[in-house]
Amino acid sequence: MLPSRTLRGLLFACGLFIVGCDPVRTTLQPVRLEVVDSTSGQPVVGAQVSLIFDEATARPLSKETELTPEEWHKRIEAYRQPGFRGVTNKRGQADIDAKYTSLDRTSGSKPPSWKNFVTGQPYLIKVKAGEVPEEEMSVVMKAGASVKGKSYTVTVTDIQEPRYVETHR
Repeated sequence: MLPSRTLRGLLFACGLFIVGCDPVRTTLQPVRLEVVDSTSGQPVVGAQVSLIFDEATARPLSKETELTPEEWHKRIEAYRQPGFRGVTNKRGQADIDAKYTSLDRTSGSKPPSWKNFVTGQPYLIKVKAGEVPEEEMSVVMKAGASVKGKSYTVTVTDIQEPRYVETHR
């Protein structure tokens, strides 16, 4: 007969094996943006483009929050993710892969609809090309959506469905 301490340890190990640890999966969602000069309409070639979730628009300051607007925006900046990056080609198009890793207990080869972290969500788009100052614009990510800034106009030309990708091999 096994001592009770050993038996409990064995049962715990078997339970952990059966239940498993928290599963983490990574989704990749390709996005294509088109950047043109706001004045001439010509494609902007070689521009650095960043796509960053717009926390301030998605979760605005509410009256229930005990923070001042300055504290709220400072907090958002402190937790802002670095974003996803791309460079425009000769047609002014930037292909950007939005990649998110999160807990995922679903099964199957396709992510469920709630794993679509891009479509319909507000994102900040930062554009920097040459000597022109960096410009930041906010847009709700939908194919065909467009935002015009002082120097650049950015159009969301395509958002693909998310798919699972392997991250550790």
